[in-house]
Amino acid sequence: MSLNRMVAAALVAVGVGGLSNAAFSADMPSKAPIAPVAYSWTGFYLGVQAGYGWDKGSVTHSPVDPFFTDFFTPPFSDGEIPASNSLSSKGFLGGIEGGYNHQYGQAVIGLEADFSYSGIRGSTTSTSPQFGATPSLTTADDKKLEWFGTLRGRLGFLPAPSMLAFVTGGLAYGKTAASTTTTSFFANPGGDLDCSFGFFSCTTGSTSSVRAGWTLGAGFESFIARNWTVKAEYLYYDLGHASYTNIETPANNGIPAMQTDVHFNGSIARVGLNYQFN
Repeated sequence: MSLNRMVAAALVAVGVGGLSNAAFSADMPSKAPIAPVAYSWTGFYLGVQAGYGWDKGSVTHSPVDPFFTDFFTPPFSDGEIPASNSLSSKGFLGGIEGGYNHQYGQAVIGLEADFSYSGIRGSTTSTSPQFGATPSLTTADDKKLEWFGTLRGRLGFLPAPSMLAFVTGGLAYGKTAASTTTTSFFANPGGDLDCSFGFFSCTTGSTSSVRAGWTLGAGFESFIARNWTVKAEYLYYDLGHASYTNIETPANNGIPAMQTDVHFNGSIARVGLNYQFN
């Protein structure tokens, strides 16, 4: 074979090989570029939340005994029964939440409801010294929030497609309870209780009711997966105040002796995990 024929044959072989490789490459599936996740905040969601609540409040006492003021008013004027006691409450709470969001560009509006079991409670005790034949007086106050719920609007904006910063506010409600007891005793080695002997300064009083009020707060929420978000928020709540009467011991015919006033308000910091149905 001449040199010219050998070169021509080699060129034909190379051309056929190139065409075959091109055809094989055309038959192979190509890798498409990975599209970024498209986050949507529009839709319903349901989840759980838990956190911690606290307040730094006070409880006040005032005499209301209409018949035995000579017996019961002096403990107030002498400071044996305090006109007010500091009463701080704290504790954990947790429960369920759910709501609906609608996204308008970078703005999001929504409605959220939640319900929690609450362990927020507090108590305080003050004891006066004994003055001669006058017994020492102990005043004990207690209050608690047994369960708590809200129904709130939310308004937020998206600093990033997957992150929501929001403010929130609306209705708050909960089961509250409070009690006050005054006990009279002599500070002798035996510490004898004297309520059974007709001392007018021995009383009990309490209240328990479902109360409604308001709440305001703010927070952040972020997607951690296609349909899952985590949330952190702060709420201030105010469920108003309650008044109740302390009744003297049966030895004193159960006469109203003093009034106690307590305010149910505080702060909550909590986190949540939600599933978005969108």
